[in-house]
Amino acid sequence: HTCRILRSVGAPPGMTNRLPSLQGAQEVVDFLRADAGTTVQFHAASTNSRLTVQLCLSGCEGESFVQVGPVKVPYRRGEPIIFDDSFLHRVVIDPANKEPRWVLSVQVLHPRIDSAEGFAHYFARYTSVLLKADSMDER
Repeated sequence: HTCRILRSVGAPPGMTNRLPSLQGAQEVVDFLRADAGTTVQFHAASTNSRLTVQLCLSGCEGESFVQVGPVKVPYRRGEPIIFDDSFLHRVVIDPANKEPRWVLSVQVLHPRIDSAEGFAHYFARYTSVLLKADSMDER
């Protein structure tokens, strides 16, 4: 049902334009819960073809944050945080929080990949970098 609604309003572009996929999980909507004192250690996605938008809904008070590389961004109720989850990132939830932290997390196709041509350009650039790295390893 959600996919039909999103298609009817023309979003996100990967669904409406039937773009090919570098990875299956390009455009995802989740509600994520983390209890007080939770730490999600540094991790990274396997693709840089999407951006993650997180909107804190509750449990946003205190010293809770998402850290992307060296940058720490505090969770604030109703303030979106946008980042490329292919960079190392972690989440720390303040142990003093009185309620779980809930975020609406939306992963969207990177804005440079908004058409079949954009996808082709991005894919060609991405694979050429990989091919160069592979040929360097063979030397």
